[in-house]
Amino acid sequence: MFLPFIQLYNEMRTKMTDVRYAVMDESMSALRPKTSKTGGLRNITFEPRKPKNLESGHNDSKSVECVTGMIVNHDIVQGQAEQARKKYIDAKSLLPKGERIQAHVAEVLRQAESSKVTKGGWIGGDAWFGSVNSCMELINMKGIYSTFIIKQNLNYCLTQVLHSILLARHKTRPAGHWVVMTAVI
Repeated sequence: MFLPFIQLYNEMRTKMTDVRYAVMDESMSALRPKTSKTGGLRNITFEPRKPKNLESGHNDSKSVECVTGMIVNHDIVQGQAEQARKKYIDAKSLLPKGERIQAHVAEVLRQAESSKVTKGGWIGGDAWFGSVNSCMELINMKGIYSTFIIKQNLNYCLTQVLHSILLARHKTRPAGHWVVMTAVI
């Protein structure tokens, strides 16, 4: 029931500003139905790691334009079947192995496109969005630079090499330092 409103909101927001820099994040709104289990919504998300112990709720991803702080795009997380039909899901990637585009990468690409981030712009995000795949697809498909935290999506991420370099440079205290690496694909 909210989708038409969200789509109109997204269209209006992207007309109001040029987006060169954006940050993505996800959020959850609590839903505590009183008369039925789902409150009439088809998709309910349960996320036990959120600060409040939510029984159920509505999950969405959003992009915020960095200069004004304005939210320029919302993407509602829908049921599994609806999510599987969204753009870029399971499409062939531009990476060397030609693997299929995963959900987090598809979300990054949709956010960049829907937010109308300009070519040569930048997008950042937390660990759910972050992977080498996300960065490479953004630059190759959209011409957009990016910075992400990478925790679990380690495909193409040279963590062992990175750790070895840190140990070689800072033998007793490798934590708290950084290494800049460049990849050419």
